Amino acid sequence: MKIEEQIEQLISENKNSFEIAKVIKKEIKEYLSSLDIVFEKSQGKDFLVQHTKKIDSFIKIIYQYVLRDFFGYYMPMRSSLPITLVALGSYGREQLCVYSDIDLMVVYKPTKGYNLLPMIEAIMQMAWDSGMNIGHRVHQIGELFEASNSDITIKTAMIESRFLIGSKPLWFGIEANLKRMRKYEQKFFITEKLVEYKNRVAKHKLSMQPNIKESMGGLRDMNMLFWVGNILYGVNRVKDLEGSLINENEYKEIRKAVEFLYMVRSALHLSCGKKIDTLTLDRLYDVAKKLGFSSTKNRTAEIQLVQRLLKNMWSINIISNILMRKTVKNINFDKKNIAKLKKNRIDKNFYIHNDTLVTSFFAKPETMQEVIEKLFKFKSLNIDFDITFIDYLKKSLDGKIKIQTIRELFAKPHIYKFLFAIYEAGALAKVFPPLKAVINLPQFDGYHQYPVDIHSLYTVKYLENIKDENILEVYNLLDAPHQMVLKLVALLHDCGKGRVEDHSILGARIFKSYAQKLKLDDELIENGALLIAHHTTMSNIAQRKDIYNENVILQFASPLKNAKVLKMLYVLTYADMSAVGDNIYSNYSSKLIYKLFQNAHYYIDNKILMNETQLRIKEEKILQKDERFLNLSRLKQKKILSITSNLFFIKNKKDKILEIIDFVENTKNGYIYDVANTKSLTIKIARDANYGLNLAYLLGKLSHLQVVAIDIFKLYNEIKFFKIEFKERVEDFEIDYIKEIINNSYDMSKKVKLKKPIIKKEELEYNCNHSKSYARMTTDIQNQRGLMAYMVYVFDEFNIDIVSTKVQTIKQRARNLFLIEKNGNFCANQTKVWDKLISTKK
Repeated sequence: MKIEEQIEQLISENKNSFEIAKVIKKEIKEYLSSLDIVFEKSQGKDFLVQHTKKIDSFIKIIYQYVLRDFFGYYMPMRSSLPITLVALGSYGREQLCVYSDIDLMVVYKPTKGYNLLPMIEAIMQMAWDSGMNIGHRVHQIGELFEASNSDITIKTAMIESRFLIGSKPLWFGIEANLKRMRKYEQKFFITEKLVEYKNRVAKHKLSMQPNIKESMGGLRDMNMLFWVGNILYGVNRVKDLEGSLINENEYKEIRKAVEFLYMVRSALHLSCGKKIDTLTLDRLYDVAKKLGFSSTKNRTAEIQLVQRLLKNMWSINIISNILMRKTVKNINFDKKNIAKLKKNRIDKNFYIHNDTLVTSFFAKPETMQEVIEKLFKFKSLNIDFDITFIDYLKKSLDGKIKIQTIRELFAKPHIYKFLFAIYEAGALAKVFPPLKAVINLPQFDGYHQYPVDIHSLYTVKYLENIKDENILEVYNLLDAPHQMVLKLVALLHDCGKGRVEDHSILGARIFKSYAQKLKLDDELIENGALLIAHHTTMSNIAQRKDIYNENVILQFASPLKNAKVLKMLYVLTYADMSAVGDNIYSNYSSKLIYKLFQNAHYYIDNKILMNETQLRIKEEKILQKDERFLNLSRLKQKKILSITSNLFFIKNKKDKILEIIDFVENTKNGYIYDVANTKSLTIKIARDANYGLNLAYLLGKLSHLQVVAIDIFKLYNEIKFFKIEFKERVEDFEIDYIKEIINNSYDMSKKVKLKKPIIKKEELEYNCNHSKSYARMTTDIQNQRGLMAYMVYVFDEFNIDIVSTKVQTIKQRARNLFLIEKNGNFCANQTKVWDKLISTKK
C-alpha cells in the first residue's frame, strides 16, 4: 500500500498527527535502508537529485496533511494560502547528501483570514516527529531582505532558494526579494566570502584524509563559485558561466571532478550511516568497495580511491580559483594598479607585483620551454606565482623542456615555488615524466603526512631553505654540479613508489635512465642513483640502531662508496625528513643523524674496511634468503647478523656459517670441541666467557704438526670459535692424546716450552687506526714449527684479545691477518710486543 493510501486510511480512522508521522517515519527509514541498492545503480549528481526529490515528496505529504488537518473539506487552493516552503543550501541546489541537514525556509504573509503560525508550527512538528533532520527558518515575506543583510550566512543560504510547495504568488514575491538581495552590496558580499574561503582553507588543508566538503578543493569551492556567479551574473548553475569565463575543457574537467566528489561523499555517508564528510582511514575499504574499486598488483583499492580523489580535488581547487579571479576582477578593479603593473613589466604579459608574478588572462599560450626561457631572464625565481600565471601554465601548448634547460633550471638557487606552480597547473608529470606514477599517490604508512608528489616538492623546498647549521656547512662543501644533482634527486627520490618492487631500488634505476637522457656526467649519475637507492637508510639507522656500534656504522657507510655521497645523503636526509611533516626533523633526531654522519665520515675513506663490509653485506643477503636461516628464531637471526667480524661472513659461505652456529649452540657446559681426522687433522673448539682457551699451550703441544690455517672468531653471547687445520692427518691412536691436550688447554696456567722463531721486522705490519674498535696486524713470515704457538704466547703475555684471524700457509710463507681488540694493550705496548716477536737469530 502506498504511503498516501495508508495516510488516507488513518485519517478515516481519526488517527492523530503523531500516528500519521509514525507511518511517514517508517517509510523514510525503509527508504534510507534501500539506498545502498539505489546507489549501485545511480551515483554522483543523479543520485543526489533522486534523493532530493524523494525528500521533497515526504515534505509535500506533510504539508498536504497539515492543510487537510486544519481545513478538512474546506481546504483552500494552495495559491490562496500565503505560505510557501522553500528549500535552501544543498537541498535548494538539489545536491542533498544522504544524511545532510535538510535546510527549509517557510515564508508567509500575515493575512486576517488565516491563522498561519499554528499551521507552520504543525508542519515543522510533524517533520520532526517523522524523524527528518530539519533545519528551518521562518520569515514574513517583508522581512526577507532585512534578514539577508543581518548575516552573510543567511544571505548565502537564501540565494540558493528553490520553490518546494505552497503559494506560487508568494514565491514570485520571494524571487523579487532574491533579485534585490543579489544586487545589494555585491562587493561587500564577495569580499566577505573571499575572507571566509581563506579561513576555511587554512583550517581544512588538503590532506590524505580530506574533508570532502570543507577541504581545499572540496565541494565548498564549487559552492563558492556558484555563490559569486549567482550574485554577480545571476546564474543558477556554474555551467552558465561557460563561454564567457570558463572554456569547454575547463568545465568538463571541473564537472567530472565534482561528480566524483558527489560519489565519494554519498558512499561515505552510506558507509557511516550518518553525516561524516572526512574520509578517514577506517572508512577507505568500505567506500572503495561501494564505488567499485578493486585492488591490483601495484595498488590497493583504497590507494586508487584516494589518489583519484586528490587528483579531482586539486582540479577543483585550481580551476575554481582561476574562475573566482576572473569573476571578481571587475569588482576589485582599480585603475591605479594598471600603472603599477606597467612599471613592473618584465616581459610581454609578465608583471611583478609585490614579489608575485602576474600574467594576463588574455595572454597567448606558449610552450613550457618558452615560459621557462622568459623566467630565466629574471634575477631570481624566489617569487610567488599568481593564479593568473597558473592559468597561463595550464594553457601551455607543450610540456616538453630541452635537456640543457632542465640542467640550467636545477642549477638555479630557488626553483621550489616554480616547481609547485607547474604542479598546480597539472603539468608536473609532463615536464618530469619519472613522476608520472606518483602524482597524488597517498602514503598510508603512519609516517608521511603528505602524498608522494607534495612530499617530493617539499623536499626541494627544505633543501633550498636549510635551517640546520651543520647541514648548511656540509651542503656548502659540495661543488655546484653535485648541488644541482642533489636538487634533482630531492624531487625524484620517491619516484619508484606505488609499485611492488622496493621503491628505493626502482627509483634509482628510473633516476639513472632519466639522468642519462639529461646527459649528466657519469659520476653525477652514479652518485645520484646511490643517493636514491639509500635515501631512507640514514634516518632509519640513526633512529633505530646503535650508531656507536662499529659494525652498524660500516654497514651504513660501505654502500655509499665515498665521502661526497655521504655528505649528499646527510643533506638529503635533512630535507627528506623535514618534508615528511611537522616535528619529524627535531632537535633530537638532528643530533642522532649528525653523530651518525660524523662516525661514518671517520670510516668512509678506509678502502679495506669498506670493501670488507661490502663483501659481508653480499654474503649476509645470501644467508638471509636461506630457508634454514629463516627457520631460526628472530632473536637468533639478529644475534648472527650482529657478529662483528667481517671475516666470519667473507670466509665462510652460508652452509659453513650455519654449520658453525649449529656447532656452538651445543656449548652448554661452557665449552665444546670436535676433532676430525679424515684427509687431515682439524680441530674445532667453542667456549664461552666462563672458560678460557690456552691456545699457546695447545699449539705448542702440537707444534710437531704443521699448521696450515687457523680461524678465530668472536661470535655472540661472548662465545669464541676456534678452528685449527693441519697439513697432515694423524694416526687414529693419537686422537685420544690430542683430546687430552685439548682438555688441558682449558687450564690457563699450563705452560709449554716454546722455541722463539725467526721473525724479521719487515715481515710484520700493523695499523692501530684500522678502525675505532680494532687494530689490524698482518704477517708474511717464513713458516716455522711453533710459529703460531709463539705468536699467541706473546699476545697472551700482553693480554691482547684477538677478535678474528685469517691464518694460512702458502708456499711455506705464513700469511696471517689478525684483528685485535683496541683495548690499549696492543697499540700502547707496540715496542715491547715487537721486541718479543722480532728475532734476527738464525
